Amino acid sequence: MSVKRYEKLNQYIHCNDIETDVPVDQPGHDKLHKIRPLIDSSLQNFAARYNPNKNQAIDEAMVAYKGRSVAKQYIPSKPTKWGFKVWMRCDSKSGYCHKFDIYMGKETAVDSTKGLGHRVVEKLAEDLHHKNHHLYFDSYFTSIPLLQDLLSNGIYGCGTIRQNRKGFPQDLKNAPRMQTGQFVGRQTDNTVGVVWMDKKPVNVVASNESLIEV
Repeated sequence: MSVKRYEKLNQYIHCNDIETDVPVDQPGHDKLHKIRPLIDSSLQNFAARYNPNKNQAIDEAMVAYKGRSVAKQYIPSKPTKWGFKVWMRCDSKSGYCHKFDIYMGKETAVDSTKGLGHRVVEKLAEDLHHKNHHLYFDSYFTSIPLLQDLLSNGIYGCGTIRQNRKGFPQDLKNAPRMQTGQFVGRQTDNTVGVVWMDKKPVNVVASNESLIEV
């Protein structure tokens, strides 16, 4: 067929019923309505085809996109600088993606007492409750309240943490200069905080380790 005929037919191919799309200014509007069935089907199949191992990692990924979209992000530190940001929970052993969530910008009507990283981890870990999995994440997500909330749902957590996060031990913030490989730590109940010296201090908190094991 001709290019023009192909492009014309392509205008009418949809993954969802456009008649059910809620207008932008109405409650319940879904920015991903046009591909929602594809997303839901993918998530269902990802969960059905592979049982998660004990260790899972949560991080962000970029899907390259140069077109126009309100959800397009620019992250200069990433190899793929322009595109859609996707939160992902992957198997630490195989790299298999068990669950993902496409970031669509600042949300309204959410729990403002929890940061974005906290909410992302909780959402991606909803199907792991009380199965004793171990989640790992970086300092963007990690906080003491997050570890406590995960532990209350039977999930262990571990991640690097920023020193200015609420609950990080004050004496660890003022830890003396150490040699490479040395560390100092504190433990309260099931939560461990550690400052480990690499080329510069690395701050870690965990609910799946003890100071002896560290």
